[in-house]
Amino acid sequence: MHRLKMISTVSSSSLTSFSRIQSNFKLNPKEIVLRTTRERRGISISRTNNESNEKEWKKSNELKKKEKEYKICVVGSGPAGFYTAESLVKMSKERKARPPLASSSPLSPLHSIPSVNSIQSQGYPDSPQKHREDSKIELKVDILEKLPSPFGLVRFGVAPDHPEVKLVSHKFEELIGDQCKFFGNITIGKDVTIEELRKHYHAIVLAYGAASDRWLNIPGEKSKGVHSARDFVGWLNGHPEYKDLQFDLSGEEAIIVGQGNVALDVARILLRPVSELQETDITSSAIEKLKASNIKKVHILGRRGPAQASFTSKEVREMLTMTNCKTFVKQEEIQINKNSEDELKGNRAQRRMVELLLSKSKAIDTEKDLTEEEKNSRQIFVRFFKNPIEFTTNKDGSVSGLVCEETRLEGESPQKAVGTGVKSTFPANIVFRSIGYKSIPLQGIPFDEKSGTVPNQDGRLKIDDKFHYGTYVSGWLKRGPSGIIGTNKWDAEETAGTIFDDIESGHLERGEEVPEGFEGIRKIIEGKGVQIVDFSDWKLVEKEENSRGKSNGKVREKITTSQEMLDIINKAKKNT
Repeated sequence: MHRLKMISTVSSSSLTSFSRIQSNFKLNPKEIVLRTTRERRGISISRTNNESNEKEWKKSNELKKKEKEYKICVVGSGPAGFYTAESLVKMSKERKARPPLASSSPLSPLHSIPSVNSIQSQGYPDSPQKHREDSKIELKVDILEKLPSPFGLVRFGVAPDHPEVKLVSHKFEELIGDQCKFFGNITIGKDVTIEELRKHYHAIVLAYGAASDRWLNIPGEKSKGVHSARDFVGWLNGHPEYKDLQFDLSGEEAIIVGQGNVALDVARILLRPVSELQETDITSSAIEKLKASNIKKVHILGRRGPAQASFTSKEVREMLTMTNCKTFVKQEEIQINKNSEDELKGNRAQRRMVELLLSKSKAIDTEKDLTEEEKNSRQIFVRFFKNPIEFTTNKDGSVSGLVCEETRLEGESPQKAVGTGVKSTFPANIVFRSIGYKSIPLQGIPFDEKSGTVPNQDGRLKIDDKFHYGTYVSGWLKRGPSGIIGTNKWDAEETAGTIFDDIESGHLERGEEVPEGFEGIRKIIEGKGVQIVDFSDWKLVEKEENSRGKSNGKVREKITTSQEMLDIINKAKKNT
């Protein structure tokens, strides 16, 4: 009896609903079923055709998809940032999602929860939670940059006469689309804080590289005429922060302290014929300065021997084949001890570089051994076993030379340079320090001053043996300033893999909280009156640079101030 009554009630209710819909809209039975279903699900009933119904369902599905998307923020648009974004996008198409944790709750400010091992030991794969409907991991990546222009080190840190190295930016550009976006002219810590990023993203990856360099910390280092090689290369490339730097090239002798590829970049630019640089993307102001340069002799000094120099064969070969320029080494400084020979046996690339350098350079005892032709040419002296201890200055405070102590190698690999007490002075009109770059700390992020890195394991933030899920590092900030541009690729893959491990094991779940991604921080940034530059905006600037370059017979003429870039963007948008 109760069962019959229940059926009767349901039938009566259904008939009432059917009757109401038919009387109001005169719909066919198929439409009635659809609208009744929609009504039960809380979707408003309106006089719409099938096309609008599909749009409504599509909108609902898009909302669901958005809710389960992982939103990743990459801070820094240099090689480390773009390679990390590339790896994340690629892995999202390859790796499969696992079910979320049985119990998800908002994470602490540092996203600190028990280690992945503790979760796996609880039999995580057998969690009672249902698996995701779509096994593919959905994510979106936003790359944030301080400058209005992307590409970081590729744009500002590669020597202008190496255009082939800069071509990697074309590959990075291909990444920009629906799944990966670029937003420039945003200063982290000023326009938006780390905590605000954490709130609006499932994970943040710090990949902002090294914005400073290492000092020798010897007397006279702050004298006029002593510069950072990093600043010089940034000036050549039109970096907005270095465009106003002054380099006095009126003297004949320069010293570069350090024996890495950046040192060779500086030496090459100082001595290469300007005619070979004019068609590159070097700034016009730098070209004019180099045209007036009197530099004819460059000393490249290293604390240890040839086997320990950090050059690569490609750069050494370029140095050795420059027009009207000769390279010299000193006979007594190119002898390689047994431990150095052992080091070279295990490093083929290094051995080939040393063989090339020593076989193609002219070995001399003193500069008096130079021929008249060599004396009239431009000269590079690669000197070993020299430890800088003091700069000498002129009466006006400008640098006049560098005092070095002779060294010798001791111990096993890695051998150390030990002072011998013997000193020598190298005259100089300008000096460039090229002993390594250094990252700078960011407020709210732990930082190791000694190594210039953020403490991490496999790219995941780690403090006092405790992981902090949701915060990651990549590139120089992760491993220190070493390697070439391509080195960042495998480094980025490792960090991206760590992020996916944390996604799959549930460490980045937020429970009911759905991070908004960039739209969440857009309100914060624009609320401070900051103009955000997206990739289409940047293309307007690039178009103008290419146009100016074409007029001057160059690849491009770089815009060297952020404000001018913004003015170009605003003017172009106004005219469209």
